[in-house]
Amino acid sequence: MTKNTRSVTVHPTNQEYQLAENNPYLCDSEQEALLEPRQVIIPEDLLERALILDNMNCSVRVICVCDIFMSSYYFFINYILGGVTLIISTNGLLATINYKKNLMCCYVYYQYFQVFSRFANIYYIMIYSYTDPNANITQGEVLLVDDKALDMTIVCLLTIFQIIIAYSIKKYYDALPNSDDRERMRLATTV
Repeated sequence: MTKNTRSVTVHPTNQEYQLAENNPYLCDSEQEALLEPRQVIIPEDLLERALILDNMNCSVRVICVCDIFMSSYYFFINYILGGVTLIISTNGLLATINYKKNLMCCYVYYQYFQVFSRFANIYYIMIYSYTDPNANITQGEVLLVDDKALDMTIVCLLTIFQIIIAYSIKKYYDALPNSDDRERMRLATTV
């Protein structure tokens, strides 16, 4: 399945690029095309952000869908935790569909919280597991396996993955247009 693209010319270099038709830099908030269908003049800094959105949109949607599935798992642990994470993850998915910066803001903070909780998990394992070698950690706590070194390695890898995910979400959030960017696009089309 190929996505519909539109030709974009960068001013003042006059280089041509292809962007998805539903890119928010080519549409207004109601998803109506701002510009005529043939050729679009777009400032270079906005084009860079539009290309980031086109390139990252699918991967960010996959992350949001995976978070929605994880939220259903959190329902088994705690209904309130599951409900809150489900709402936040759904906001992230809706932000990628509608290109809304305010919905993605909530999801960015959620990702920061996830990174913080991963570091807290590492701290917990280091302090309570390694300071008392005779400590009995029951199943259901933070540890994943019986080997403490392997457990620490797994938790550190999960933390690294979470940092990469949070970085990607933040990069996508920064690329989303704000009202000033939309106004600049409107002014560029009238020139």
